[in-house]
Amino acid sequence: MFEVKNFEGENKKIVEIVSGISALGLLNKAGNNNLKVLLPLELCIGRFDNIVDYSRIELKKYTKYVSSSEEEPFENGYNFKFEFDKLKESLKNADKIRIWSSHLDCNDYCLLLFVCNYFSDKNITALFSEEVSWYATTCNVLDEKEINELTKKEHILNKYEIERYKKEWEKVVSENTELRFMINGSVQSVNIDYFDNKILERLRACGEVNIYSLVADLMGKSIVPSVYYSDYIYLYLINKLIDNNFIKKIQKDGKIFVRTSEAGD
Repeated sequence: MFEVKNFEGENKKIVEIVSGISALGLLNKAGNNNLKVLLPLELCIGRFDNIVDYSRIELKKYTKYVSSSEEEPFENGYNFKFEFDKLKESLKNADKIRIWSSHLDCNDYCLLLFVCNYFSDKNITALFSEEVSWYATTCNVLDEKEINELTKKEHILNKYEIERYKKEWEKVVSENTELRFMINGSVQSVNIDYFDNKILERLRACGEVNIYSLVADLMGKSIVPSVYYSDYIYLYLINKLIDNNFIKKIQKDGKIFVRTSEAGD
């Protein structure tokens, strides 16, 4: 799920910041030799109580149901102060920060807000994946050709724009909900049970299915148009419903099947 190697690239004049390992790999394949920084902060989920201490320890709660959950996102587990300090040091001699973002993906967009908040005195530019294709909800799904196309659509952020993004970050942090997604280019902060009824409706329509088939169905046909979550989030939401007795879990031949709980179960 995560990758500890967070810094790559030889040219340190431009610092590229991405939210996912896929985008990092695509930049490398596209021949980008700028300093690339991976910050998998997973800002679409989890409260922000610890973020001022450079910690995303809350992610451990959500990733426990995936097989790769033993992989930790940063050099020091879920604390990213080492990466943050290294980024600050790298920016001292850099000409600009370039953020690979999206108005459709909450992780990508909130990373833009995060960077503008902490580095508002720097030269910042942004690239938005949907400007290549509306099917590209995140930079992590682009191909090498699209990566190169997107670099031609770079937005230089002026001081007003940076300040606006900074205020937006402050608003999202103050709302401090457990779940976030994008609607019309704006962050929606909601409670963790926001999608529960829709998940139950989907499962009711499917009948008894393998838990991973339900996850695949939710990922393939998003509840809210263009709102896509990683598998670990859906696994967490489903298991929360299991713990609260809204979903029944059945073990069969070492596999987990699920169905909605009915009265008397």
